[in-house]
Amino acid sequence: MLRAGRTERAIEIDSLADLELQAADQINQSIQTAAPGSAPIIEAQADAWLVRANAYTQSATADLMRVRAIDLANASANVKNGAANAAAVQAADLQPPEEAMSRVFTFNNSSKRR
Repeated sequence: MLRAGRTERAIEIDSLADLELQAADQINQSIQTAAPGSAPIIEAQADAWLVRANAYTQSATADLMRVRAIDLANASANVKNGAANAAAVQAADLQPPEEAMSRVFTFNNSSKRR
């Protein structure tokens, strides 16, 4: 489900990029056919699209940061589990052999009495 959301968001971002390219083409055409004195209007349109493009970029960057945060959280959980397993193995290895054997015999003897 999370992957489907990511895919949908990637498609949205791609369509926004296409929309930005169309707007850039439209502004370029306006510049080429502009009447004298209309430069402030075209500049205002271009500024509005620049603000919108920056907003899209920030939104996409935030999405990428969320995905990276999820990946880091998963990696951190894996490291934590590995460390816990390593500590358990090391603790078992540090027991004196006699103590380990007595635990095995105690367990076996108690299970036979039942």
